[in-house]
Amino acid sequence: MFEMQIKKEFGENASFATYEYVHLRKYRRHRVGGRVLGGGPEGKTQLYAIVHQLLTDEERIKVFPGTFDLGNFREIRTELCKYAVLEKEIYNESCTDAHDILRTIKKRTGELLGKEFCVFFEENKSKSLKVLKTLYRFQREYKTLFTLLTPPQKSHKPSYEIRDAYGIEAACEEVEIISDLKSHLSFEIPSERLQSITSTYGQLRSVLDGIEDMLIQQAVSMCDNSQIKFLAIVDYMSTCAENILKFEGRETVQLPLDESFFIYLMQLEFYHHVEANVQVFDAVTTTPLPFVESWRDIGNLMHDIGFENESAQYLHRSIEKLKNDFTSYAGIFIPFYCNLFNREIVTNTYFESIPLFEKLLKVFSHANVQKEIKFTIAISAMALVLAELHKSTPYRPYWYGQHNISGGLVEFLNNVSFNHINLNSPEGSARYWTGRLEYFSYAIIGQARTYEASLKFNRCINNSIMRILDTQDTALLDEKLSLFVSTNGGTVL
Repeated sequence: MFEMQIKKEFGENASFATYEYVHLRKYRRHRVGGRVLGGGPEGKTQLYAIVHQLLTDEERIKVFPGTFDLGNFREIRTELCKYAVLEKEIYNESCTDAHDILRTIKKRTGELLGKEFCVFFEENKSKSLKVLKTLYRFQREYKTLFTLLTPPQKSHKPSYEIRDAYGIEAACEEVEIISDLKSHLSFEIPSERLQSITSTYGQLRSVLDGIEDMLIQQAVSMCDNSQIKFLAIVDYMSTCAENILKFEGRETVQLPLDESFFIYLMQLEFYHHVEANVQVFDAVTTTPLPFVESWRDIGNLMHDIGFENESAQYLHRSIEKLKNDFTSYAGIFIPFYCNLFNREIVTNTYFESIPLFEKLLKVFSHANVQKEIKFTIAISAMALVLAELHKSTPYRPYWYGQHNISGGLVEFLNNVSFNHINLNSPEGSARYWTGRLEYFSYAIIGQARTYEASLKFNRCINNSIMRILDTQDTALLDEKLSLFVSTNGGTVL
């Protein structure tokens, strides 16, 4: 299968069983794009399958000809485990003096992993030198590699795009390079150990999100529509989550350099997700609202458009029906929004907003996997569009895409393409505008603090998990995730 795809794209002489395909930059997108075999969080990368299952012994020698090539599965003899010998091999291969670059890589690796390179070297000289050569090759191809690998807590450039083979058409190389490096670092990690790591880290977000969503729904069902009671329940749940994820002080576990760096890259994806969430939702909730609570006016609106026995919070409609509602009853909706914003809404402006309103609902539906939309969301979507047309409040996420963005809602909606899995737009923008829409839907009925409390609960869980990740202890993480699930986030002990 690989061979046919490769020949189709690169010509009849191309093959996965070559040094060029496994190592060269020109093939990166192809080998990363077909990365997972077996599915699920424990699936293997394409390169791992090639190296472990598809190469013959003769082919392996051609693909990994060097003594210090990670993936040759050869233990380097003790007398050869010297930096000078590695430098000589690199010089023989590329006529390049690597001494200064290798010294910089060792320093930057130690900074990333919180452990000096010389310590890794003393623990396992052979593996450390192989990893050093791998990092050297990536560094030579991509000069700012270690800037890219800096955790977002330090770089202040979090991006949702930093995850395995994030699929943005014509994206910059940063989107793919981490996946490629991770695959190469995995070559000599035993299969069972690799599966344990990728399974634990791969399911991290889905496990946390699943329990968090369930607990928030429980809080909603238990609070009897009382915001004060909801806030108290969520505060209690936060304490429970912190207690169940707490652990006694542990030192970072001792791991070979390839495992330690591989785990760091798995963690880096989570770090970016968490820090990007912090930036997005801080912006969502701190950008001033252009209206005040209007629950009674919404009740009157529902009556006037024929839904007198329906609550806007519980009525769900298809996007097509909502578009029809907001078009057919424009004479009722326009005065509602004039009153909401305490300013005139010109009829032409309202009707020009309908296509943007429809597209925003489609983006929300895509993000939340919902075919039918709550009426409060629809009311808020039109409010958001009208507010942004009147005075834009742009949000510009750090994005590894190719073109600059102003960050405005209209620009975002005009550029969205539903033919692309990621809308061909910055995920940070999509999350900001859907978050802003959801925040509007809470604020418009006087429940803004409910939304804010949910975000604080999310941040509480993530902060506890990040302390565990800093130990690089897979067993501890697996144990805490299991406890988190089995005790419903610590609420059932």
